[in-house]
Amino acid sequence: MKNPAKVIAIVLLITLIVTACDSKDPDPGFVLNPHPVYDIYMNINGRLGLVQVTQIQKNNVETSPVQMWSKEGKGNLNTVALTSGNKIYGSLYDKVGGDSDHRLVVYKEGKKLKEISLDKKGPRLIIPDTVHNKAYVLLMFGRGNGIVNGGLPVKIIDTNEDKEIGELGIKGALLNFAFTDQSIYATVVKARDLGFTDVPDEYILQIDRVSGAQKILTSFDYSPKGMATDRSYIYIVNMPVDVIPFKKSKLSIYDLKGKLVKDVSVDPGVRDIVLDKKGYAYIAHSDKDAYDDRAGDHITVYDTKQGKIIDKISTLAPTELAIVDHYLFAINNWGISLSMFDLSTRKLIKTIPFDEGSFVSSFEIIKR
Repeated sequence: MKNPAKVIAIVLLITLIVTACDSKDPDPGFVLNPHPVYDIYMNINGRLGLVQVTQIQKNNVETSPVQMWSKEGKGNLNTVALTSGNKIYGSLYDKVGGDSDHRLVVYKEGKKLKEISLDKKGPRLIIPDTVHNKAYVLLMFGRGNGIVNGGLPVKIIDTNEDKEIGELGIKGALLNFAFTDQSIYATVVKARDLGFTDVPDEYILQIDRVSGAQKILTSFDYSPKGMATDRSYIYIVNMPVDVIPFKKSKLSIYDLKGKLVKDVSVDPGVRDIVLDKKGYAYIAHSDKDAYDDRAGDHITVYDTKQGKIIDKISTLAPTELAIVDHYLFAINNWGISLSMFDLSTRKLIKTIPFDEGSFVSSFEIIKR
């Protein structure tokens, strides 16, 4: 006969887990500083996490503990994005157990404002256009949501009213994006695999930020890992589609009409790229000798005006980058820690550790 005490204990444990997963409020003890310097929102293991930078004095940086929300109705968080009015949108791609989800969750200053229910499943990447108070929500890969306007459906959200206002269709899987004043530029891959035979398999797409009109600029034959723009050029870090020639990573630079200007050889294992206002590009290298070995150890600094690499910043397997003011933030090794660098010196000024087993796949920083 089974031990009754063990059975009761297991039942109680399951009840607690289910209750925690279903909770729609922050976990007990969740306390926010009302006057931080920055709020850093993250996807940590499918849950929304928050770290506040509370003080910066002569590179002495103070931060709050990592705070976590419970899963939203068993939904797994996929992407976080900063939208109108300093609101954070979170996409819920699927649920615990594997079923698809169809919701966006809206947060502000540590509080959940509402949910936006979509009529299609698997929301993932969010492209926030804060100038025009819109967000474009990419859905699950494949044709499971049907075809809209000749392509895979993308939801358009009014981020002032937090409601869906339309759809557009994209022929392929959109991976990376970057903005200029007039346009969204994006990398699109696997178009042929997804059944779109009238476009290149991989290409750079331009989307007008007002009208939504699309234009294919050029095709490419690599695996894009990160994308950035300035007023003159598009910068894409990439590696070969075939992972065997692993050490052939490069920075491909295009003009805004899609003409390739130059390729720059960079260290292997590229993962992301960001630009600062002075024209320096920062390139994350998460791998070193093989794909996903997480042995990368630096961020390359490329001077876009001089057209050359000028520095390398040491850090552990950086996977995602962001710049706010004159600080560079880097997620390390998919979530072991978050590093903060002063761009005036390119020196590390703060490391925020995460719990063992954490996986951070998306983050946004709000200047308060």
